[in-house]
Formats: sequence, C-alpha cells, structure tokens
Amino acid sequence: MPGWYCDTSEESIHSGRDMKVADRMLNLLRLRRLASRWRKATI
Repeated sequence: MPGWYCDTSEESIHSGRDMKVADRMLNLLRLRRLASRWRKATI
C-alpha cells in the first residue's frame, strides 16, 4: 500500500490519495467475489 513507512517501527502514514488506491483495490476484490458467488448460485 502506498504511504510513508517508518524504518524503526511498524507505524505508517497514508494520505487521502493513498487511501483511494487501497479503496479501489478492495472494491474490485469485493466485486470479483460477489460475481464469483453469483455465478455459482446461477449454475
């Protein structure tokens, strides 16, 4: 995921632009999963 990551800790900072990239990918994965379930249900 895009963003700023600290080398000495596990902290990170993400901008609105960074979050948009992540949101788009999560929405794509959700749609693919729903489409897969729908295809199985209609067979």
